Amino acid sequence: MKSASALLGRQADESESAPLQRWLTISVTIGIALVYAVLTAHRGPVFSADSARYSRWADLLIASHFNYISWSNSADWVVPPLSYAGFVTLVALNKVLLGSDWAYGIIALNLAFATATAWMVLRLVERLTASRLLGVAAGVVFLVAFEFWLWIPYVLSAVSFMFLTFSAFFLLAVDAIRAGPGPRLPSGGPLALPVPAPLYRPSGLAPAA
Repeated sequence: MKSASALLGRQADESESAPLQRWLTISVTIGIALVYAVLTAHRGPVFSADSARYSRWADLLIASHFNYISWSNSADWVVPPLSYAGFVTLVALNKVLLGSDWAYGIIALNLAFATATAWMVLRLVERLTASRLLGVAAGVVFLVAFEFWLWIPYVLSAVSFMFLTFSAFFLLAVDAIRAGPGPRLPSGGPLALPVPAPLYRPSGLAPAA
């Protein structure tokens, strides 16, 4: 009887702390997003040789009226251009919608993708540990993560590709948490997410394999 009462008490405590833990996750995520936004706004869009190539390919894609077969034949590269079609499409859409300010659209998307990735990590920490201290610690790690500071302002596919691949892991982890112990095949959603990866950048062949 005592053990049953203790179990019920513990479950009640967990149910009461769950909303607070969730609000903590949301608050830390918002804080991370604000810091990233300030740093990104300070640097502005950063271009590299790959950025220039993506821009040229996007112009060709727009000129072909998004005919991917025609576009892939006109965009010569060592790797088949279709392997970059996903990100080039993002660039092309930003050029159509924002004109000469298209690069700001890309880094805004990078900021959103980085924030979403941070939220997924914090959500997993919340689900697996139910520890507020560890949740805050994970947020601090994101605030000092140099890789995020470095890549968000770049007009490149690195941040959005990270979001795509980590989303598959996140969905698999959530699927496993909900299923509980014991063998079980994952649902189709997490397994289907990496399928477009090889059409986003060539290294997407690894997570899709």
